[in-house]
Amino acid sequence: MDRQPPVAALDRVLRIVTIVNFIPTFCFLLPYAILSDKVVEPLGIIPAGLSGLYGIASLLRKNQTRWRLLWISCDAFLAIATFSFLMASWIDMPYGWADKRLTMVGTYGTFGLMVNLWVPSHAPLTSK
Repeated sequence: MDRQPPVAALDRVLRIVTIVNFIPTFCFLLPYAILSDKVVEPLGIIPAGLSGLYGIASLLRKNQTRWRLLWISCDAFLAIATFSFLMASWIDMPYGWADKRLTMVGTYGTFGLMVNLWVPSHAPLTSK
């Protein structure tokens, strides 16, 4: 029986988390964009969607070692892109504190971005 090492099993679980995490992130950031007339926070949907697609691609890949540098580079790019949108949304958020309901919707959406920041950051930092 072919057993996977624990790191590969953890990576698989984290990729599934990014796929599932896209749905609530999208559902919180899109209404926030419509109701608040802001663009910065909802642009985080782009790296979240790319992270979900990358999660699907990494679950479907057969050869784990052949294109390893490319996969690590994609992880690093997604982490940097997510971090950029996340920091920009946090900087822009104080101007939206007047409406507390909108602030909560935006905060819940950025939580999904934080999860999508941690998962691609985990792979390059733990790769050997």
